[in-house]
Amino acid sequence: MKDLQDLKEKHGRDKKRSRLINELASYNFMPTFNSMRNKRHMGTAEWCFHTPEYQEWANANKTAVLHITGKIGSGKTILASSIIERLCRAPVSRQFTSFFFLRFDERKSLSVSTVIRSCLQQLLASPLIQSLDSSAISELDGCLEQAKSSIFSVESLRLLYTTAAKSLDDWFIVIDGLDEVDVARQIGLLKFLREVFNQLQEPRRIKVLLSSRETCSSDIVRILSEATRLYTGLKPTSSDIRLYAEDIITNKVASKELIVSDPELVDEIIEVIHQKEKGMFLWVFLTIDDICSRKCDKDIRQALRDIPVDLPATFDRTLSRIAAKKNNKLIVQKAFTLIQGSFEPLTLDQLREALSVEIGQQTIDQDDLVSGIDAYLRGARILYAWKSSRDFGDFHLDADKCDQFMGELCVTYISLDNFQRAVGFARSFNTDSSHMNIDMGGLAEQTMQSAVGGRIGSLIGRFTREAVLASRSRKAQLGRVQWTDSMLSSIPMHSFGPAQSTKGYTFFEYASEHWFKHQLCIDSIKNEATWRLLGQILRHKQDGSEQESRDL
Repeated sequence: MKDLQDLKEKHGRDKKRSRLINELASYNFMPTFNSMRNKRHMGTAEWCFHTPEYQEWANANKTAVLHITGKIGSGKTILASSIIERLCRAPVSRQFTSFFFLRFDERKSLSVSTVIRSCLQQLLASPLIQSLDSSAISELDGCLEQAKSSIFSVESLRLLYTTAAKSLDDWFIVIDGLDEVDVARQIGLLKFLREVFNQLQEPRRIKVLLSSRETCSSDIVRILSEATRLYTGLKPTSSDIRLYAEDIITNKVASKELIVSDPELVDEIIEVIHQKEKGMFLWVFLTIDDICSRKCDKDIRQALRDIPVDLPATFDRTLSRIAAKKNNKLIVQKAFTLIQGSFEPLTLDQLREALSVEIGQQTIDQDDLVSGIDAYLRGARILYAWKSSRDFGDFHLDADKCDQFMGELCVTYISLDNFQRAVGFARSFNTDSSHMNIDMGGLAEQTMQSAVGGRIGSLIGRFTREAVLASRSRKAQLGRVQWTDSMLSSIPMHSFGPAQSTKGYTFFEYASEHWFKHQLCIDSIKNEATWRLLGQILRHKQDGSEQESRDL
């Protein structure tokens, strides 16, 4: 009977621990790793394992830091994924590997707290921790409960790191893309690691690998003095780049993306690329992409003679080719705007739908969707690899304008007649109304309550409402908007058919989740239709909230 009671109590503790570990982080760290691993070509990213820098870091009998650095496009992220795979492929008793990829195109990944908590969560959720003796588990449970009660403060996370490390001989932590966040956040993460190292009891070891451009080097050495540096883009990378180029060109020829009449031209392309690559995988990708666009062997040979040897010039050459085609240019420019303005990476299907909608549009059909989007977006995909494209003349991007455009597009999209009943309201224009009054303070309060939840959400919601109302009182032009009869008569009246399901419309999920996070600077006179759509959405949200309150 006692054994049954003990088993029941253990099950309860395990369940509570699992719940607390799940609360540490919700970020999915695996997709980027899987993507980088799939991009790695056979036989590449092996050279680093034979370098003294890597060997000393991996085999050190104390806490150690390895900084992998090099120019843009030199394969740092691919190399980091290769190291992660090697460490995980041959696990050693009392050894664990956590990892995290910071991505500029995925805002959820650019939080220092998310990085710290995700790496910790990976270890605590592992079978290695679950197999610890009862006293070690009890100590971890106490730290988790303390962290939860302090809303996962920095101090409580630091204590969890040092407590969890007691159960290991080596804890490897790989963090790629440190340069994707601003200097303040870089320093915050480095200082957190420094303080953990200082509190770590010997002989326990945490071995950190940081991957970034050289802009982070001085802060890394200053804060983590034990750091050693391993460079990419030098001679050892050259053999990898040749294998990479050969593999890509073989695939391009097989798929008929690269067509040559003279078979020897393929070897000529590989040799020229090998001579000029300067350790940059991204340069190789862009150069091969440019060569594939040529129409004949003569054009390819001319392109090989004129190949720019630096990355900015190569990128400009790619964009110039896009800009030369008017229709292509317009749609790629819109794609750039959507990519820059989005809060999270858009799938190809989401981009296709968003590109097919114009501000103020009222319906969308399958016939409206842009065709051949992969060809159109060849240039847009490069934006992810080279963020400074916003400085290129024909494709100059203003972050605020991109954000505003995306906000208006989201409002238009979720207001499409296709979805009216699916989202729970029907569009109606009241021609007897002389004004439309939107309670932005109330909307802000409801949004924060829903996002945060609980008593804290209610408190933050009230503060948000007061802040919004105070701001509006200082800006008279943001008060009630007057609508004249002539304005109202310009709004077309519709009779709506049956509403479609949102299933199959992939951009709906993004638009309905993020529309209110974008800047919505909508002029009620110049952009009357979108303003009315926004009003319909906000009034629906407020009516729904009031109904929920009555139901309670």
